Amino acid sequence: MTTAAAIVLAVAFGLAMLIIIVQMGLGFAGFDADAARIADRLASGNTERALVTRWLERSRWFRHLGGIAGLLFGTLTFQSIGRGLTFSLLGLAAGSLLAEAHLLGVSAPRQRRLGDLRARSVTDYWAPREQFALAALALVAIVLLVQELIGGELTISTAWAIAALMVVGVCLMCQWRTATRRRPVLGDGLRNADDLVRHLAITRGMARPATMAVLVLLANATATSTSDGSAGDVLSLGLWIIALAVFWKNRRLGLDYLLDTPGAPVEVSR
Repeated sequence: MTTAAAIVLAVAFGLAMLIIIVQMGLGFAGFDADAARIADRLASGNTERALVTRWLERSRWFRHLGGIAGLLFGTLTFQSIGRGLTFSLLGLAAGSLLAEAHLLGVSAPRQRRLGDLRARSVTDYWAPREQFALAALALVAIVLLVQELIGGELTISTAWAIAALMVVGVCLMCQWRTATRRRPVLGDGLRNADDLVRHLAITRGMARPATMAVLVLLANATATSTSDGSAGDVLSLGLWIIALAVFWKNRRLGLDYLLDTPGAPVEVSR
Protein backbone atom coordinates (compact mmCIF):
# COMPACT_ATOMS: atom_id res chain seq x y z
CA MET A 1 0.00 0.00 0.00
CA THR A 2 1.41 3.41 -0.95
CA THR A 3 2.17 6.05 1.66
CA ALA A 4 -0.65 8.32 0.40
CA ALA A 5 -3.19 5.49 0.53
CA ALA A 6 -2.04 4.56 4.03
CA ILE A 7 -2.47 8.17 5.21
CA VAL A 8 -5.96 8.42 3.67
CA LEU A 9 -6.97 5.12 5.30
CA ALA A 10 -5.56 6.17 8.68
CA VAL A 11 -7.40 9.52 8.57
CA ALA A 12 -10.67 7.79 7.56
CA PHE A 13 -10.29 5.31 10.41
CA GLY A 14 -9.48 8.07 12.87
CA LEU A 15 -12.51 10.18 11.92
CA ALA A 16 -14.82 7.16 11.97
CA MET A 17 -13.53 6.13 15.40
CA LEU A 18 -14.06 9.66 16.74
CA ILE A 19 -17.64 9.78 15.43
CA ILE A 20 -18.42 6.34 16.82
CA ILE A 21 -16.94 7.12 20.25
CA VAL A 22 -18.83 10.41 20.65
CA GLN A 23 -22.20 9.10 19.41
CA MET A 24 -22.02 5.83 21.30
CA GLY A 25 -20.82 7.51 24.46
CA LEU A 26 -23.96 9.64 24.46
CA GLY A 27 -26.11 6.62 23.69
CA PHE A 28 -24.50 4.50 26.38
CA ALA A 29 -25.36 7.19 28.90
CA GLY A 30 -29.01 6.78 27.90
CA PHE A 31 -29.23 10.23 26.33
CA ASP A 32 -31.72 10.11 23.45
CA ALA A 33 -33.85 13.20 23.71
CA ASP A 34 -34.63 13.08 20.00
CA ALA A 35 -36.52 9.76 20.07
CA ALA A 36 -39.82 11.30 21.14
CA ARG A 37 -39.42 14.18 18.67
CA ILE A 38 -38.81 11.76 15.80
CA ALA A 39 -41.80 9.67 16.88
CA ASP A 40 -43.93 12.82 16.71
CA ARG A 41 -42.97 13.10 13.04
CA LEU A 42 -43.80 9.47 12.29
CA ALA A 43 -47.06 8.79 14.11
CA SER A 44 -50.20 10.55 15.28
CA GLY A 45 -51.95 9.76 18.54
CA ASN A 46 -50.35 9.43 21.96
CA THR A 47 -50.40 5.63 22.05
CA GLU A 48 -48.95 5.30 18.57
CA ARG A 49 -46.21 7.82 19.31
CA ALA A 50 -45.38 6.00 22.55
CA LEU A 51 -44.99 2.71 20.63
CA VAL A 52 -42.62 4.27 18.07
CA THR A 53 -40.68 6.11 20.80
CA ARG A 54 -40.09 2.89 22.74
CA TRP A 55 -38.86 1.16 19.60
CA LEU A 56 -36.48 4.02 18.75
CA GLU A 57 -35.06 4.15 22.27
CA ARG A 58 -34.61 0.37 22.43
CA SER A 59 -33.04 0.02 19.01
CA ARG A 60 -30.63 2.92 19.36
CA TRP A 61 -29.64 1.80 22.87
CA PHE A 62 -28.75 -1.71 21.69
CA ARG A 63 -26.80 -0.27 18.74
CA HIS A 64 -24.77 1.94 21.05
CA LEU A 65 -24.16 -0.89 23.50
CA GLY A 66 -23.06 -3.29 20.77
CA GLY A 67 -20.79 -0.72 19.17
CA ILE A 68 -19.04 0.14 22.42
CA ALA A 69 -18.63 -3.54 23.36
CA GLY A 70 -17.17 -4.30 19.94
CA LEU A 71 -14.84 -1.30 20.10
CA LEU A 72 -13.48 -2.31 23.49
CA PHE A 73 -13.13 -5.96 22.48
CA GLY A 74 -11.33 -5.25 19.21
CA THR A 75 -9.02 -2.57 20.58
CA LEU A 76 -8.05 -4.28 23.83
CA THR A 77 -7.79 -7.80 22.41
CA PHE A 78 -5.86 -7.07 19.22
CA GLN A 79 -4.21 -3.77 20.20
CA SER A 80 -5.18 -2.43 16.78
CA ILE A 81 -7.20 0.57 15.64
CA GLY A 82 -8.29 -1.35 12.55
CA ARG A 83 -9.58 -4.27 14.60
CA GLY A 84 -11.24 -1.85 17.02
CA LEU A 85 -13.15 -0.26 14.13
CA THR A 86 -13.96 -3.66 12.65
CA PHE A 87 -15.50 -5.04 15.82
CA SER A 88 -17.15 -1.74 16.70
CA LEU A 89 -19.13 -1.79 13.44
CA LEU A 90 -19.81 -5.52 13.77
CA GLY A 91 -20.97 -4.97 17.35
CA LEU A 92 -23.23 -2.14 16.23
CA ALA A 93 -24.81 -4.43 13.62
CA ALA A 94 -25.22 -7.24 16.17
CA GLY A 95 -26.80 -4.88 18.67
CA SER A 96 -29.16 -3.56 16.00
CA LEU A 97 -30.34 -7.11 15.23
CA LEU A 98 -30.65 -8.05 18.91
CA ALA A 99 -32.75 -4.95 19.52
CA GLU A 100 -35.44 -6.46 17.32
CA ALA A 101 -35.64 -9.73 19.29
CA HIS A 102 -38.88 -8.53 20.87
CA LEU A 103 -40.40 -8.47 17.38
CA LEU A 104 -39.47 -12.07 16.64
CA GLY A 105 -42.11 -13.49 18.97
CA VAL A 106 -39.70 -15.95 20.60
CA SER A 107 -40.87 -15.05 24.09
CA ALA A 108 -44.49 -14.23 23.38
CA PRO A 109 -46.98 -15.14 26.14
CA ARG A 110 -48.89 -18.35 25.56
CA GLN A 111 -52.31 -17.25 26.71
CA ARG A 112 -55.06 -17.41 24.08
CA ARG A 113 -55.99 -14.14 22.46
CA LEU A 114 -57.61 -12.83 19.33
CA GLY A 115 -55.15 -12.47 16.50
CA ASP A 116 -54.98 -10.36 13.37
CA LEU A 117 -55.53 -12.86 10.54
CA ARG A 118 -54.22 -10.65 7.73
CA ALA A 119 -51.39 -12.43 5.93
CA ARG A 120 -48.10 -10.51 5.96
CA SER A 121 -44.80 -11.13 4.23
CA VAL A 122 -41.37 -9.55 4.18
CA THR A 123 -42.18 -7.85 0.88
CA ASP A 124 -44.78 -5.75 2.73
CA TYR A 125 -42.03 -4.07 4.72
CA TRP A 126 -38.67 -4.30 3.01
CA ALA A 127 -36.92 -1.90 0.63
CA PRO A 128 -36.06 -3.81 -2.60
CA ARG A 129 -32.85 -1.83 -3.17
CA GLU A 130 -31.49 -2.84 0.23
CA GLN A 131 -32.40 -6.49 -0.30
CA PHE A 132 -30.66 -6.39 -3.68
CA ALA A 133 -27.54 -5.02 -1.99
CA LEU A 134 -27.54 -7.92 0.48
CA ALA A 135 -27.99 -10.45 -2.33
CA ALA A 136 -25.19 -8.85 -4.36
CA LEU A 137 -22.80 -8.95 -1.41
CA ALA A 138 -23.67 -12.59 -0.74
CA LEU A 139 -22.82 -13.33 -4.36
CA VAL A 140 -19.48 -11.50 -3.97
CA ALA A 141 -18.69 -13.61 -0.91
CA ILE A 142 -19.51 -16.81 -2.80
CA VAL A 143 -17.33 -15.77 -5.77
CA LEU A 144 -14.43 -14.99 -3.43
CA LEU A 145 -14.77 -18.35 -1.71
CA VAL A 146 -14.97 -20.26 -4.99
CA GLN A 147 -11.92 -18.55 -6.48
CA GLU A 148 -10.02 -19.27 -3.26
CA LEU A 149 -10.95 -22.95 -3.47
CA ILE A 150 -9.83 -23.26 -7.09
CA GLY A 151 -6.59 -21.42 -6.43
CA GLY A 152 -7.41 -18.05 -7.97
CA GLU A 153 -5.09 -15.06 -7.97
CA LEU A 154 -6.83 -13.30 -5.08
CA THR A 155 -5.91 -14.77 -1.70
CA ILE A 156 -8.60 -14.25 0.91
CA SER A 157 -9.38 -15.22 4.49
CA THR A 158 -12.17 -17.78 4.13
CA ALA A 159 -13.33 -17.38 7.74
CA TRP A 160 -14.26 -13.72 7.18
CA ALA A 161 -16.04 -14.53 3.90
CA ILE A 162 -18.02 -17.39 5.48
CA ALA A 163 -18.98 -15.07 8.35
CA ALA A 164 -20.27 -12.58 5.76
CA LEU A 165 -22.57 -15.24 4.27
CA MET A 166 -23.78 -16.16 7.74
CA VAL A 167 -24.69 -12.53 8.47
CA VAL A 168 -26.80 -12.39 5.30
CA GLY A 169 -28.59 -15.60 6.30
CA VAL A 170 -29.27 -14.44 9.85
CA CYS A 171 -30.55 -11.08 8.60
CA LEU A 172 -32.97 -12.69 6.13
CA MET A 173 -34.27 -15.08 8.79
CA CYS A 174 -34.84 -12.25 11.29
CA GLN A 175 -36.55 -10.13 8.63
CA TRP A 176 -38.94 -12.97 7.76
CA ARG A 177 -39.74 -13.68 11.40
CA THR A 178 -40.35 -10.01 12.16
CA ALA A 179 -42.68 -9.59 9.19
CA THR A 180 -44.74 -12.72 9.85
CA ARG A 181 -44.94 -12.58 13.66
CA ARG A 182 -48.52 -12.71 14.92
CA ARG A 183 -50.12 -9.69 16.47
CA PRO A 184 -53.38 -9.15 18.34
CA VAL A 185 -56.34 -7.37 16.84
CA LEU A 186 -55.56 -3.65 16.93
CA GLY A 187 -57.28 -0.44 15.98
CA ASP A 188 -56.27 1.33 12.79
CA GLY A 189 -53.87 3.71 14.55
CA LEU A 190 -51.94 1.07 16.48
CA ARG A 191 -51.94 -1.30 13.49
CA ASN A 192 -50.36 1.40 11.34
CA ALA A 193 -47.79 2.15 14.05
CA ASP A 194 -46.97 -1.54 14.35
CA ASP A 195 -46.51 -1.78 10.58
CA LEU A 196 -44.24 1.26 10.69
CA VAL A 197 -42.09 -0.27 13.43
CA ARG A 198 -41.80 -3.52 11.48
CA HIS A 199 -40.78 -1.61 8.35
CA LEU A 200 -38.17 0.42 10.23
CA ALA A 201 -36.86 -2.70 11.96
CA ILE A 202 -36.57 -4.72 8.74
CA THR A 203 -34.88 -1.92 6.80
CA ARG A 204 -32.97 0.41 9.10
CA GLY A 205 -32.65 -2.02 11.98
CA MET A 206 -31.66 -5.11 9.98
CA ALA A 207 -30.91 -4.67 6.27
CA ARG A 208 -28.66 -1.63 6.52
CA PRO A 209 -26.62 -2.78 9.56
CA ALA A 210 -26.26 -6.25 8.00
CA THR A 211 -25.07 -4.68 4.74
CA MET A 212 -22.49 -2.67 6.66
CA ALA A 213 -21.36 -5.76 8.58
CA VAL A 214 -20.99 -7.84 5.39
CA LEU A 215 -18.93 -5.07 3.78
CA VAL A 216 -16.66 -4.95 6.83
CA LEU A 217 -16.25 -8.72 6.85
CA LEU A 218 -15.45 -8.85 3.14
CA ALA A 219 -12.99 -5.97 3.56
CA ASN A 220 -11.15 -8.01 6.18
CA ALA A 221 -11.39 -11.12 4.02
CA THR A 222 -9.63 -9.48 1.06
CA ALA A 223 -7.00 -7.47 2.96
CA THR A 224 -3.47 -8.88 2.93
CA SER A 225 -1.30 -9.15 6.03
CA THR A 226 1.53 -7.21 4.37
CA SER A 227 -0.58 -4.36 2.93
CA ASP A 228 1.56 -4.34 -0.21
CA GLY A 229 -0.91 -2.54 -2.46
CA SER A 230 -2.12 -5.69 -4.18
CA ALA A 231 -5.53 -6.09 -5.80
CA GLY A 232 -6.85 -7.50 -2.53
CA ASP A 233 -5.79 -4.39 -0.61
CA VAL A 234 -7.38 -2.09 -3.19
CA LEU A 235 -10.62 -4.08 -3.01
CA SER A 236 -10.47 -4.05 0.78
CA LEU A 237 -10.04 -0.27 0.86
CA GLY A 238 -13.02 0.18 -1.48
CA LEU A 239 -15.19 -2.07 0.67
CA TRP A 240 -14.16 -0.16 3.79
CA ILE A 241 -15.11 3.16 2.22
CA ILE A 242 -18.54 1.83 1.22
CA ALA A 243 -19.06 0.31 4.69
CA LEU A 244 -18.29 3.63 6.37
CA ALA A 245 -20.65 5.40 3.96
CA VAL A 246 -23.45 2.96 4.87
CA PHE A 247 -22.71 3.50 8.55
CA TRP A 248 -22.84 7.27 8.12
CA LYS A 249 -26.11 7.19 6.18
CA ASN A 250 -27.78 4.97 8.78
CA ARG A 251 -26.21 6.50 11.88
CA ARG A 252 -28.80 6.76 14.66
CA LEU A 253 -31.06 4.77 12.30
CA GLY A 254 -30.86 7.56 9.71
CA LEU A 255 -33.97 9.33 11.03
CA ASP A 256 -32.53 12.56 12.36
CA TYR A 257 -33.43 14.32 9.13
CA LEU A 258 -37.03 14.30 10.35
CA LEU A 259 -36.11 16.76 13.09
CA ASP A 260 -35.62 19.43 10.44
CA THR A 261 -39.08 18.98 8.89
CA PRO A 262 -41.68 20.26 11.36
CA GLY A 263 -45.37 19.82 10.71
CA ALA A 264 -47.76 16.91 10.38
CA PRO A 265 -46.52 13.29 10.52
CA VAL A 266 -44.63 12.23 7.40
CA GLU A 267 -44.03 8.94 5.62
CA VAL A 268 -40.46 7.82 6.30
CA SER A 269 -38.21 7.67 3.25
CA ARG A 270 -37.11 4.24 2.05
